[in-house]
Amino acid sequence: MKIIHRIFLGYSLGVLAFGWLSFATYYGIQALSKITDQAYQHPFLVSNATMAIRADITEAQLNLSAMASATSTNERLMKYEALENAHKRTRQNFTIIRERFLGNQEDAQDAFTLFKQFSELNLTIAGHLIEGDQAQAKQLTTTENIKLVRDLTEKINAIHEFARARSIAFRDEAQNMRKDIKSKLIFAILFGAFIMIVAGLMVNNSITRPLGRLRRAMRSLADGNINMSVPERERRDEIGDMANALEVFREIYENQRRMERAQNEAEKRLREAETARLNDQVEATARAMEMLDRKVQERTRELGDSNDALRHEIEKRTAAEIDLKQALQAIELASSAKSNFLAHMSHELRTPLNAVLGFSELIKNKIDNGAEPKLLLPYMDIISSAGNTLLDLVETILDLTKIGNKIEDIDRHPESIPGLMDDVMKPTLAKAQDKQIDIVRDLSEDDLPLYVERNMIVRALTNILCNAVKFTPGPSTVTITGYAEGAFYKICFKDEGIGIHPDDVERIMEPFSQADSTFNRRFEGSGLGLPLAKRIIELHGGSLTLSSNPGSGTLVVITLPLYQPKDQSQESGFVGETT
Repeated sequence: MKIIHRIFLGYSLGVLAFGWLSFATYYGIQALSKITDQAYQHPFLVSNATMAIRADITEAQLNLSAMASATSTNERLMKYEALENAHKRTRQNFTIIRERFLGNQEDAQDAFTLFKQFSELNLTIAGHLIEGDQAQAKQLTTTENIKLVRDLTEKINAIHEFARARSIAFRDEAQNMRKDIKSKLIFAILFGAFIMIVAGLMVNNSITRPLGRLRRAMRSLADGNINMSVPERERRDEIGDMANALEVFREIYENQRRMERAQNEAEKRLREAETARLNDQVEATARAMEMLDRKVQERTRELGDSNDALRHEIEKRTAAEIDLKQALQAIELASSAKSNFLAHMSHELRTPLNAVLGFSELIKNKIDNGAEPKLLLPYMDIISSAGNTLLDLVETILDLTKIGNKIEDIDRHPESIPGLMDDVMKPTLAKAQDKQIDIVRDLSEDDLPLYVERNMIVRALTNILCNAVKFTPGPSTVTITGYAEGAFYKICFKDEGIGIHPDDVERIMEPFSQADSTFNRRFEGSGLGLPLAKRIIELHGGSLTLSSNPGSGTLVVITLPLYQPKDQSQESGFVGETT
């Protein structure tokens, strides 16, 4: 039998198996569809609806009794609303019964008619109760209402019993149908699998296995085994034709191998002769290459000298370009610093100047209007305060500029630590008392003198203490402690203020900077106090460090040199390294 016939037979068996499975599946789907159609009219829904109706009728009766015993109109209205909700649910359940009841529809219609009469009578009784007519409501309840409830309950019970019986019958029918469908589908699957197995075995024995043997023979021939035996040559189909063609190819390959061996022998003798000729050429080429190598080395040395000179010139130009870029960056930084300085100065100077000019104009108008001089004293105090603020700002800027230009000819002398701290605390005590802030001073070894310029150090420490009081809400405490450490004296200012973020510590050390850098910030100030203090202390050979966290207060540690009478270097220099 030809291979095409075997393939067609296997294909036909596969189609038969597929058709059989498709028929079995279609039959199962049709049976499931029938069950689904019956489930739409499932009598369980009708049975559940009748039980819900009986519960709603009972709830309606309870609401009427509650209305009869209610003592307020609001309570009667609430029960009336609950009564209407029970009637509404009952109508919805009657809708389910009329749509899906499989028994006598006249019974369902009669039950619904009785419910309408029952609902209208309940609403009439509820109306009498709301109006306060208890006698009429009681009469209707004990006569017509009881009769309607009895008749309606009998109809609902009849519908419920019929639906329950149909539910049981439907359940038994569904179980039988499920068993039938299950057995038929199992038989269809097993029969289809049997057909597929038969078709697979047929194709495997007649096509797949012979082709596998031919594939192994081809691989053996490809590996060089020309003495192998080609299988399936006795067949009279396409596989036999392939086997005979493979045998022809094996013979051709065997002949080609013989020709290749003869050709290889001839090529070997030719290569030996060619090798001898090439050896002679190689020796001549080597001598020429040696001469060329000497010339290349000489030319390389000349090029190396030229490259060194060119590299030196490139390095000089690169250095000049780097210097030019650094100069441009310095110019840009200076321009940015100038713009920042002018922006802050315009704001800080404008505030006191506006107060001076505004209140001066106000005083002038008051004088022109004949105001008494004593009434102008508060305005003059404001002008004086603004002028002092402006003067203090200008002096601070001048001091900061002088220190920034590295003028190091400061006049230092031994100074008492308690005397310095008294001068530092005087300007701040009044403001601290106003905010209910206690300044606690605990300085150990305060009999050791500092070697500083008094006015500058008092100004620096005053700025630090003012910041501690300004940024600390009262009531609170600012603590000043100190102790000697080698040739230096450490002074620590610890407050319980608002604190700052660690990332802002470096920025607030720059002039005109605060943790809140906007013009409309909460705390006023030019932002020069802390930078000025830092530069003054560093100019004396000391240091200023600040540590803080938001809401945890701030700690400022000042290091200043002590007076050393035996150290002659103090007469012309600093203790420690000058920053």
